[in-house]
Amino acid sequence: LNVLWLTHSVSPAHEKFITNLIRRKLMCAIDKEPVDTQKESAKFLLYLPEGESQELTLLFMHYLLRSRHQKVVYLGANTSLADLRDACQPFHPDYVFTILQEPLARQSVQTYIDNAAHIVTSGRLLLSGAQLFVNPVKMPANAQVLGGLPDTLQFLDGLELKQRVG
Repeated sequence: LNVLWLTHSVSPAHEKFITNLIRRKLMCAIDKEPVDTQKESAKFLLYLPEGESQELTLLFMHYLLRSRHQKVVYLGANTSLADLRDACQPFHPDYVFTILQEPLARQSVQTYIDNAAHIVTSGRLLLSGAQLFVNPVKMPANAQVLGGLPDTLQFLDGLELKQRVG
């Protein structure tokens, strides 16, 4: 959709219409997946930072996780770091996933990642998005970059394998 919009193949109204159709389909697909309560399932928390617009990608990640029988808490878009802290404290996720596609308004990408990684004390911060490749970033010890769909699928397949074996 972004490429179509950038090449003026669709108008912003067309993009919004198509985005909402896909959004509804993804939500229906997520709801059709059974909530699995296996003890060995990993706990994921998904969110988008304030000002980030990649909700379809986040919903797709939600679907991928649910279809692989992982436990998911979906916070959605415009989540502040304070809200992330409030969600992490009682849930204690194994993994926190977010996308940094858009430039951040009030701080550097490095500062944001450092602050988010500090909040995700008991888990691993999983990051994706163009800002990780545009800006030189030093990853904290508990953070990892997922560089696109193939890398994400490889990570999820490895996680599934580890859960079956372990």
